[in-house]
Amino acid sequence: MVKKKAAHKGEEVEAIQATERDNNGTEQQAGKETGTKKKARPVRCIHRHTDVEFRREFPEVFKALVEKAKNGGMAETRLLLQIGNFGDPRAAKARRGKSLSEMLLDELKRRQDEREAAADRKRAAEQMAQTNEGSEGATSDGDAKNG
Repeated sequence: MVKKKAAHKGEEVEAIQATERDNNGTEQQAGKETGTKKKARPVRCIHRHTDVEFRREFPEVFKALVEKAKNGGMAETRLLLQIGNFGDPRAAKARRGKSLSEMLLDELKRRQDEREAAADRKRAAEQMAQTNEGSEGATSDGDAKNG
């Protein structure tokens, strides 16, 4: 009988130890779920870290700003306009492109440049022709004497 009690006590001890192990495991899992985790490393560059984190969350932030702006939020609307550079006249001009008058003036300048270039080519061709005529006359006289 003594052996039976010892056997029962051994089983009870093993059962208690197993229960303690299970409890420790669940406590560790609960600790992970509640947020007690390893100490975070320090950030090397706070500006870069902030930029990266904001870029990760930006789509959600943007959607929230648009929803509030649609509901009539003036501050959110201004912020969205500022983010999109809609208040900057230079950015707006680059975004909209050239006006009709600017395009017509550019075309007029281009055609004027083409006319000037054609006139320069014509003058250069005439000068070459005159130079060739003058040199041919001298050459033909020399040929006549020799021939």
